[in-house]
Amino acid sequence: MISDEDEHLEENVKVMENQIKAKKAILEEVLRTLETEKDGSNSVKRRKYIRDILNCEVSHKCGKNDIFSANKIDSFRFESNMFVRFEITNRSTKGNLAIRVSTCSTESSIRWILFENRTSVNTFPFVRASATLCVSIPFCSFLENDSISVNICGTLIQNTNQLYSLIY
Repeated sequence: MISDEDEHLEENVKVMENQIKAKKAILEEVLRTLETEKDGSNSVKRRKYIRDILNCEVSHKCGKNDIFSANKIDSFRFESNMFVRFEITNRSTKGNLAIRVSTCSTESSIRWILFENRTSVNTFPFVRASATLCVSIPFCSFLENDSISVNICGTLIQNTNQLYSLIY
């Protein structure tokens, strides 16, 4: 025998499920528009509105910009570390790309290295056209936090032949 209170709770759950479905549909439609939008600043503003008004945010694929792109290859646990590999592509023709990796979490100490490609053991100090970035995060960091954000920053370094041409 179901009480009136149980029926009321079940109705509330159904309403909330429908609200979540509606939010998801709105987000999918809006994000489809945002991904194809040419003006990046409007896209950022609109994502902020979505986050503030709907109180939710959809994690999006690895970023793509004019300087470089980062695409996740895979991730795996080995001993006491979690490894994530990214394919970094230098989109600029103006120079090589120096990579810096950090995390927002102060407790998490990450290590990273750039490889020539997915199967190579040759390391690179910077990205010419493309390279594989391997990031190591201590697994205990995931016990302390639900998720860890990894920031991949790229800085263009002018090619030496461009530097010589600037001197003349």
